[in-house]
Amino acid sequence: MSNNMATGANRFPLTVIVADPSPFSRAALAAFLTHDGYRVFQAGNVKTAISHLMSVDNVGVLLADLDMAGWRSIIRHAVQTTHAQIIGLEGDIPASKMCDLKQLGIGLCVQKPLVYDDVRRAILGNSGRPHDEAPLRKAA
Repeated sequence: MSNNMATGANRFPLTVIVADPSPFSRAALAAFLTHDGYRVFQAGNVKTAISHLMSVDNVGVLLADLDMAGWRSIIRHAVQTTHAQIIGLEGDIPASKMCDLKQLGIGLCVQKPLVYDDVRRAILGNSGRPHDEAPLRKAA
């Protein structure tokens, strides 16, 4: 495992839920996170994401695709039931242009297509930064 492994005081790996409808994107992101030492659960739809939020202990981060149908339900449930850092994954039409994501509970956003280093930095060091200051990368 790499030196980037995030652990709590109890030495358990940080748990991340990746909610993304694209199986390829979800699996690739999960593979990178797992390699870095995170405990990862994947969700391809709202039902699975909410199920993970309800059943997985100590969720530290929720990565939610803001193009996924029902993403607001996932965010709302995460805010109500966890203390997880919520990171939005924005597509071609950024959700941050349509609504106040901070008010919904999303701490920051990362622009798709994702660059894993941006996701890693968002998880490790940007928990208090507003979404408009997040590490963004524009689509080509």
